[in-house]
Amino acid sequence: MSVHFIRWDPSLDMLKEINRLYDEAGTFDCIRKGELIAIKLHVGELGNPYHVQPFFIHDIIRRIKEVGGKPFLTDSTTYYRAQRNNGYDHMITALMHGFNMAPFIVADGLRGENAKLVKTKGILKEVEVAGVIAEADAMIVVSHNKGHELSGFGGAIKNLGMGCTSQAGKLRQHRTVGLEIDKSKCIGCGKCKQVCEMHLPEIIGG
Repeated sequence: MSVHFIRWDPSLDMLKEINRLYDEAGTFDCIRKGELIAIKLHVGELGNPYHVQPFFIHDIIRRIKEVGGKPFLTDSTTYYRAQRNNGYDHMITALMHGFNMAPFIVADGLRGENAKLVKTKGILKEVEVAGVIAEADAMIVVSHNKGHELSGFGGAIKNLGMGCTSQAGKLRQHRTVGLEIDKSKCIGCGKCKQVCEMHLPEIIGG
């Protein structure tokens, strides 16, 4: 598989440069007329500027339509408590951030429960893939790079592996890591429970 790059140079017309990259990579060659094409992206948290800017997405939509595809924007709800924790607020966030040039369909539904169980050969034997992702004819993935508190770095693999699952799928993936508790330092004060949004830690016999 070839990996294509362009130099990020704001003095150039970056849309023109990126379209040249699309042509070299054959990005839209897989699309057939009438197919429903998911554009998997991350719309960012409300008020946060760290996401791919909408004008880049607009050009992808244009290219998909030119070859006869029916593009829609999509992302799944978050497992953690945030603005994108449910389908309604996720859609509002997408619209507020300017992602309104094609239908935005929340991949795992209103409450993050729309999923299809897919068998895998990885660490997990099956994964709850977001229903809309499973039903799409093809998918173009648009990712931004960022630091990640658990893995150190997040990009396209995280956008696919975590971002294309329902809330149950996200929980299943996070549980493969597990929690480590140094019992010798625990005095049973309960502060961990107080700062946890989900109030998950249980103090037993403390």
